[in-house]
Amino acid sequence: MEFHDGVRAAFGIPARFRIPRIMAVGHLKPGAAVLPPKWRPGLGDILSRLPDPSQGENA
Repeated sequence: MEFHDGVRAAFGIPARFRIPRIMAVGHLKPGAAVLPPKWRPGLGDILSRLPDPSQGENA
């Protein structure tokens, strides 16, 4: 039995669907230790603009 099988059974998810991510939702227990969030690049760091094809090759 795989980990996802229990999730599928608990939530009634058919086998034809893939489970890409499981996310916890709820309230944090008072006094619980939490790890700091991971650093993630901003959109400006990962997105780039492609040249507009209507402007020709020298745009």
